Amino acid sequence: MVTRRKINMKDMYKTGLVVLILQICLAVFTGFNVEEVPLLPGWTGKGIWLPSWIGAFIYPMVSLYILIVAFTEHFFLRRRNVSRFDRFYPPYFFIYMAFIILLQVYTTLGGMKIVSPHFLHFTIITGTFLSGLGNIMPRAPYRAVLSLPLPWLYKSEKTWRKSHRFIGFTWFVAGVILTAGSLLALTLKLNRNEIIVYVVRWVVICLVLIPIPYSYFIHKKNANHQ
Repeated sequence: MVTRRKINMKDMYKTGLVVLILQICLAVFTGFNVEEVPLLPGWTGKGIWLPSWIGAFIYPMVSLYILIVAFTEHFFLRRRNVSRFDRFYPPYFFIYMAFIILLQVYTTLGGMKIVSPHFLHFTIITGTFLSGLGNIMPRAPYRAVLSLPLPWLYKSEKTWRKSHRFIGFTWFVAGVILTAGSLLALTLKLNRNEIIVYVVRWVVICLVLIPIPYSYFIHKKNANHQ
């Protein structure tokens, strides 16, 4: 019988450093070979583009920030014996890495004119990431920085747990709808004024934002019962 090896924090740091080096190499390559990269491509027009030396290095800098936050929390939260830490950060980090690498490669290819940047490509990648993130949000250890930064969530572990279970569900559904809707719009070559595009947009916005009032309601409910 084959036993699956559990991914731990050391694996995450090693992989993260290797990926970060590769990201920096790709950013340097992009800076030398491309003038501009699409930070947020438009629907029909150019969208938001940045000089390559700025736009290309955004991705490794964000990855470095994630590594620093994870290492800092690992040190301090471990001292408080937070048991869920190892169950949350490695999958969070690898989902994030897949997302950020896809975006970096996509922006490089767009800057080199190998692919034609389109807003729907961006939303497909983002929707997939949102679903993956929603799947692991219920595992978030109490008071983790890389979660939903709402002040009332940090006042009660019970509120934190209930809210993050709800956040995970709504973000997962929002990601599936965003990805499926974007693929449909891209396949049918819909324009941004089509009704289905509006429906998908507002459903996703609502699903992403609904956890904010819900978590506050849970906070007030728990506070009244204490």
